[in-house]
Amino acid sequence: MNVDLRFLSKPLYRYEVPDEGSSIVDGAVFAYAHKELDDPEVLLIIEAQRVGHEVRWHYALARLTDREAWVKCEGKEIWRTAADSAGIFDGVTTKPYGVFIVKMIPRNRDGR
Repeated sequence: MNVDLRFLSKPLYRYEVPDEGSSIVDGAVFAYAHKELDDPEVLLIIEAQRVGHEVRWHYALARLTDREAWVKCEGKEIWRTAADSAGIFDGVTTKPYGVFIVKMIPRNRDGR
């Protein structure tokens, strides 16, 4: 079953780098979520970077789902991930993405 995701136009996180010596000028993290929920399934990271004397926009996509996902731009598919592909966190590559624990949060001394 395919589910169309909607683009959440308000960034989850926005960062500007005022340091003129930095290669990064500006950036933001956006999300694609289910139509009924604000639960992100795919993240879109957009960043303005200095390249020589120019500023160029770059993007990256990251999945937060164990389902097949793809993104199109102007009718052309620019990114796709399969449902059965594995995630690579802490050397774990044998289980499907999103099904295993990445890090354990240690308890406080009082057990909470």
